[in-house]
Amino acid sequence: MTNYVDAINEANICAVSFCVDSDLLSQWRGYTDQGVGYFIGFHANALMDIARNNTCQIAKCIYDQELQLKILDELIDGVLISATKYWDNHTSTEDTQVAVGKEFNKALIECGAFFKDTAFKEEREWRIVTSLKKYNDAGFCFREGKSMLTPYFRLKIRNGESWANKIAGVTVGPCPHPEQAKRAVEGFLAKKIVGSPVPKVTVSKIPYRSW
Repeated sequence: MTNYVDAINEANICAVSFCVDSDLLSQWRGYTDQGVGYFIGFHANALMDIARNNTCQIAKCIYDQELQLKILDELIDGVLISATKYWDNHTSTEDTQVAVGKEFNKALIECGAFFKDTAFKEEREWRIVTSLKKYNDAGFCFREGKSMLTPYFRLKIRNGESWANKIAGVTVGPCPHPEQAKRAVEGFLAKKIVGSPVPKVTVSKIPYRSW
């Protein structure tokens, strides 16, 4: 069993994260170039479709440590029940260890993908998480990172359709020329999403200055 637990460190899963708040200071500071960036809001049903079409899970992150431990306890109880069923069916000890080990490994990865330290609870993050992937899977790619090659998985998100029913709105981050930036985004959306209502564009209300 411990071999399967240790194998989790080698598991390849990929996640894309979404913040509920469209104008959060910590996000502008942490994920943009000195606050200059954009928040793109998506319709919930569009994200559900993307997750379903790519055989992914979608759920909100769990920050509460007590709840995390409760989920793990229930997971372990479920695995013990499965092990008992295998033994009752006179399955060999080795076969039982393999079957139960794989089951526990898969369940622990699926749960752990949504666990996050309580220090990040302000983000109220949701995630789309892939199933286990292999490096030779068609959608698995690599890009240059700041200190290493960064692996990622390319999701099929458009399916030949426009973005008209997927993007709910855009927030322009703190920048030297917010109104000009807002009009530029509105023009970009009008050009790309033809014949449909253009998503609403707003400007960050946070007085964050880095220039």
